[in-house]
Amino acid sequence: PSDAHDAQQEAHDSCEQLLRCGTAEQTAGMVQRLAMAHGFDHFLYGVRIPMEGGSVFERVLTNYPDSWRRTYQDSRYADIDPTVRHCTRRVTPLTWDADIYVSREQMDMFEQARSFGLRSGISIPVHGCYGETAMLSLAMDGDDARADRFIERAAPLAQRLASFAHES
Repeated sequence: PSDAHDAQQEAHDSCEQLLRCGTAEQTAGMVQRLAMAHGFDHFLYGVRIPMEGGSVFERVLTNYPDSWRRTYQDSRYADIDPTVRHCTRRVTPLTWDADIYVSREQMDMFEQARSFGLRSGISIPVHGCYGETAMLSLAMDGDDARADRFIERAAPLAQRLASFAHES
């Protein structure tokens, strides 16, 4: 077998470990370990599940810096974040670049995120069979052409990781 096949099998086996997680905390720990083992510094998995009666259950698992999470929530950035908008409406991965941040508010949010080490990344939408909408974002501090190539090569793994994280 080739090295590429071995690497793919190892990634698949690693992601399958998520299915054995029994709690959200275990899932978060495993996603963090897998993301970091594959070269990413940070992850965020967020899900919105419609419930009976019209309510919505929301959960976020992340190792993003707490100070960034507070800034993000206090500034209501989810309302303008192009990664959130994309992941609720699309099924294709979104690689972060400056072009997706078009309004002044989005550009300010992007610059603030970069100051917290969230400089480059990819967001993977997940749409479940019960109407839930989720996203997995994997981020890193690098923001040069090498980081862009790395993220492009990591996209299939990110897609797999998002699916297994959602299933767990």
